[in-house]
Amino acid sequence: MTKHKLTQKQEFWLAHVKQAEASDGSLSAYAKQHQLNLKLFYNMRAILRQKGILPQLPVVNTFVPVSIELPQPALEPCRICLTNGVGFV
Repeated sequence: MTKHKLTQKQEFWLAHVKQAEASDGSLSAYAKQHQLNLKLFYNMRAILRQKGILPQLPVVNTFVPVSIELPQPALEPCRICLTNGVGFV
């Protein structure tokens, strides 16, 4: 794992992260069941990853190349007439 000496707080959250990962439910369900603050749970898990205590998540490239085709120009002009008699071409 790592050679870092863990604080009591880190050991507490590391144990919960491992138990949550071993359970079949979601992280939020685990936090609710154990009366843990979900936001703090996510933050501590991120801190443990940053410190190298937990493995980092793989980086996934979510960008997809896109090509945009411009529409063909209209062959005939479009005329808009408003109810007040004003017209546009």
